[in-house]
Amino acid sequence: MEELLQQLKKRAEIPVAKQRRRAYVKSGLVIIDELGNQTLDRTETHLFFQFVSARYMKGSTVITSNRSVKDWVQIFSQDDMATTAILDRLFHKSHIFNIDGRSFRLRNLNIRLKGPAQEED
Repeated sequence: MEELLQQLKKRAEIPVAKQRRRAYVKSGLVIIDELGNQTLDRTETHLFFQFVSARYMKGSTVITSNRSVKDWVQIFSQDDMATTAILDRLFHKSHIFNIDGRSFRLRNLNIRLKGPAQEED
């Protein structure tokens, strides 16, 4: 996410929709990992909206987040309108996978900390 925001900020004077040759716009698949680990300010929220709009119906976008969708307004500078517009474009013709449970990474850490004799859950 950080890299995407840096790229969008570099070219902020050019609308994202006109940046058709940029990899993040023309790629068939873009993966955004860990959306929500940082809160976006209003400018970043607007740039992200432009990015989502430019990709809308043109390519696949995979987003991972530890936050529930109902909490995404907190990610996007408390802007209800921008959050709704982003979600509207992302969720149209989408597949949503809600995975609930313990972190796989933390589970493996717990197994290692318990030692080989106690690995079975």
